[in-house]
Amino acid sequence: MRWAILLLLIPAACGDEPDRGYAATAGGARQEPYTAIPPGSVPRGAAARRAELAPPGPPVTPALIAAGAKAYQGYCAPCHGASGRGDGPVTQTGFPRSPPLGAGAHSPEQIVAIIGRGQGTMPPLAEQVPLRARWAIASYLTRESGGAD
Repeated sequence: MRWAILLLLIPAACGDEPDRGYAATAGGARQEPYTAIPPGSVPRGAAARRAELAPPGPPVTPALIAAGAKAYQGYCAPCHGASGRGDGPVTQTGFPRSPPLGAGAHSPEQIVAIIGRGQGTMPPLAEQVPLRARWAIASYLTRESGGAD
């Protein structure tokens, strides 16, 4: 019976202490007070990743265009259609037809912005489509042959 009472009291005793950090050194581990992350802090390497994805975007390579084709099929083709004519399967459910994606209609920067903020009946997709995928889609749509296949 005593063990049952002790087992019930152990979880109640846990969690009363504030979260404490530990620092490992050559001499062993020592306990340090928790330090909150300052507002506006960014993880290491984040600035380089942001710079890479800022206009004009990452270098256009065959791998980026291939990634853009794949991302286009997943994110864009349901509305814009596999060929970019605005005849995707969503339009068959009564949703208004999307504008065709003609070659040269938009710059890569404009495409990235439109995907992120939306336009017309297209909702903003910034939370669903990562920035690198937006640049890949823009590269795919504006490659030399122009437009979706």
